[in-house]
Amino acid sequence: MDAKWQKRAGYLKKGENWLIPGFCCLILFLAAGLAWDYYYDLNDDVLIRDILSGVYTGEPEALTAQLLWPLGALLAGLYRLLPGQPVFGAFLWLCQAGSVFLILRRSLLWLEACAGCPSCPVWKKLLMCFLETLIAAVCLLYHLVFVQYTVTAGLLAAAAVFYFLTVPRNLTVPRNLAVPRNLAVPGKEESAVSFWLRCLPAALLFWLAFCLRSEMGLLLLPLAGVAGIWKWSGCRPVFTKKNMAAFAGLFGWIAAGLLICLGADRLACSDPAWREFERLFDARTEVYDFSGADLRSWEDNRAFYEELGLSREQCELLSNYNYGADDAIGASVMEQVAAYGRKTQGAFAHSPSEGLWLYVQRLRNNRAIVPDDQLPWLLPEAGPVALLLSAAAGEWARWLRRGKGGVGQTGTSDAAAGRREGSSGRRTGILWKLLLLGAVRSGLWMYLILRERVPERISHPLYFCELILLGWLLLDTMACGPWAGTGKPRAVPPAGSGRFPAVLPAAAALFCLAVGICFLPGQAERTQAEFFRRQQVNAVNLAALSYYEDHGGLLYLADVMSTVDFSEKLFSEKSAPGNYDLLGGWLCKSPHSEKKLAAFGYESMGQAVSEGKKIRLVGEPETDWSWLTGLLAGQGKSAVLTPEDEIAAEGRSLYVWRLERE
Repeated sequence: MDAKWQKRAGYLKKGENWLIPGFCCLILFLAAGLAWDYYYDLNDDVLIRDILSGVYTGEPEALTAQLLWPLGALLAGLYRLLPGQPVFGAFLWLCQAGSVFLILRRSLLWLEACAGCPSCPVWKKLLMCFLETLIAAVCLLYHLVFVQYTVTAGLLAAAAVFYFLTVPRNLTVPRNLAVPRNLAVPGKEESAVSFWLRCLPAALLFWLAFCLRSEMGLLLLPLAGVAGIWKWSGCRPVFTKKNMAAFAGLFGWIAAGLLICLGADRLACSDPAWREFERLFDARTEVYDFSGADLRSWEDNRAFYEELGLSREQCELLSNYNYGADDAIGASVMEQVAAYGRKTQGAFAHSPSEGLWLYVQRLRNNRAIVPDDQLPWLLPEAGPVALLLSAAAGEWARWLRRGKGGVGQTGTSDAAAGRREGSSGRRTGILWKLLLLGAVRSGLWMYLILRERVPERISHPLYFCELILLGWLLLDTMACGPWAGTGKPRAVPPAGSGRFPAVLPAAAALFCLAVGICFLPGQAERTQAEFFRRQQVNAVNLAALSYYEDHGGLLYLADVMSTVDFSEKLFSEKSAPGNYDLLGGWLCKSPHSEKKLAAFGYESMGQAVSEGKKIRLVGEPETDWSWLTGLLAGQGKSAVLTPEDEIAAEGRSLYVWRLERE
């Protein structure tokens, strides 16, 4: 019996670096799922799901205008194999859970490799994973419950960066050291190809993030470059042929992978109709996401719109996002509006001085400038920076004390011994690494601020990747040895290290615990409030979907602004094609939209609005439809909009209107 228990204990010991992170992830995601429920964050995510699953056009489509084709083709293929299953929702959930799990596991392996103690006590590993999970819950709880594909791409990219940081560039490691095989190869210096292969999981994660949201991958690419410079600098001597081949070559084939993914997407989108739609899509993005609302105002730009040939009613379609109702507003018109916006408003929303002031206010956590949802990120970033600066100051103090000491029994000064231990490198290493990270993150934030494009789904992944970099640097500093920064194990702790290295882990643990106690209840309250709000808002959406299904012979076209708050549960799935669409939005006038309308006998949405007898218009009670009758009057047609029905649930309602033509 004792032998069996010892054997089982041995298996558990070998697998604890899998079991402990898995247990912490299970607790985090199980608690989130039981306390609330998983939702798509935005209606954009729901529309992507509908395209991939075939709900939108009747068959799964690989082109989504958001995901790159390689990933879209994979997910659409899975929908064909598993019809009616929540493939996209499960994919996003697995990506988020996998990213958190990977970060927890790699942090344990990195600590073992740096400290040279693979037999680290289980309670220390549990404590470390618990604290990391606590910080993840503080920063990500809202996004783990309300899942957004852009945020998921950011988590994947951050996990890729952390994986890369925890893959050491192995120098010659003594064979007699107990080293985790997946983090070090004892006996010889590895080749560049071997290093590339061990970094392959990180590259695959980054390619996946790029395919999921290419803009997020590009935004976080400079931070990945910071990680590369940090790692390269830890390999001494730095500029050897093998090191240059390893790191420069790794960056080269990661970039090549990104270009291959992008090239495959461009090839898949080579159809002229899709290219025409992409022109409209890109111009629409510039008009709605990077230009002020006054650009779409008739009163402020009447001369321009009259010269463009648009009426007041057509301009109103640009303002209320229902431009699909008029076939005259196509790629050419939208491109001219975007060009006019660049001419009158400039490429940036703020001047450099204004942007710098706004950036400083964010760093100061000015509550009049920084939204409340940014606070859980600012303090967790400030804490590691303060601890790292304290570590650097402690190294300076110890170095100065050694410099004042005499020659030891071996005839060697303590200062020289300190230099051999690498303390001088750690002193300066922490400072220049923080300065490099600060410079790069400042450039990224200035770009976002100047473009006035800082929504949560962009800012929070950026914060998270910064936090991952700081967390690794802190972890590496806590496990510092003569080879700190490379992941190369040490046989014995550095001599004369004093009490400071023991204080740093304790201070970091107390800081993580304090952040969790202070901010986790607030994040839970925020998530709870949003969950109840979505239940109320989505009740009328579910009622509307049921209503559409009961009236399958009609096509329902919804006002865009009446539906922006709608979302659906992550693991719910629809299988039948829907007899409804939006009057605008980012998929409007795409080949997919035309394919959907063709199933109801219309060549375009403009034709459906002006001629369709089996269409109904849907919007909130206060929706202004005056533009519609004015638009038809401009086409020489007379019509009256008559309320036909009301869809009500949880105190909210949508009206169904019938267009009666005279």
